[in-house]
Amino acid sequence: MRNGTNLALAGLLSVGLAGMANAAIIGTDAFNYANGDLAGKASTTDGWAFDTRSNHNPDGTNTNDLVKVKLGVWANDYVAGGAVNTQVVNNQAQTQNNTAKRFTGFAWQYAPFDKQGKLFVAVDMNYAAGASWMGLSALDYGAEPVKFAAGDHNGQKVFSLEVRGQPTQYSSLSALAGTTYRVVGLLDFDNSKVKMWVNPSAGDENSPLLTYNGIPDNWVASVRIGSGGSTPVTWDNLMATTTFAEVVPEPTALSFVGAAGLLALRRRRA
Repeated sequence: MRNGTNLALAGLLSVGLAGMANAAIIGTDAFNYANGDLAGKASTTDGWAFDTRSNHNPDGTNTNDLVKVKLGVWANDYVAGGAVNTQVVNNQAQTQNNTAKRFTGFAWQYAPFDKQGKLFVAVDMNYAAGASWMGLSALDYGAEPVKFAAGDHNGQKVFSLEVRGQPTQYSSLSALAGTTYRVVGLLDFDNSKVKMWVNPSAGDENSPLLTYNGIPDNWVASVRIGSGGSTPVTWDNLMATTTFAEVVPEPTALSFVGAAGLLALRRRRA
């Protein structure tokens, strides 16, 4: 395991993934936006744009007659009473009693990761004391089948894996305020497993922090991050990929990571 890098996941990211099963990097986001509301923000160089001709409808019919490419943008998903929307602050996203998501721009039936393949999501997360919970969720449209989270358990804040309909799995790894953590999650539809890593090294793919044997029978149409409590959680440098090597590259291979991933993720802040 290694120390967290500057890769944090902010708000909620809704991603249409069906047409990208053979891709390595599906999308990245380094939150290089002007300060203010995250809603409506997007970059044209970080992925998350999809051609509906490679997708299928839920009933199995092909959409090859549609020739359309759209870029997903961020949107607010939930805001508790009195809270503000998810914000961009100094090239990071901040959540506090809210969540945000990024859409592909397609109608719902054109945007699922369709119960097959492997989806890795990764982000760096840092919270201030007073945050009660924080997490990255895989969404089946309005439902939340899986959440890679941190929250209070037995008097301390620890990392946990939540699978809908199952008891929460709590790790023994504490989540400390003021520390940046690299959180990686996997939905493995091919092998029916959900896995979670925190601060993994390149050789840790077979050594997850938590594993659930089984997987909800759901599509993944979006991924979401959010938090609750009296202080904000910051997220940065989000990735969604189909391989572990892209979210946790070998140190000697960093120079070969594509510009869409590396430039977005390994930037130097002022």
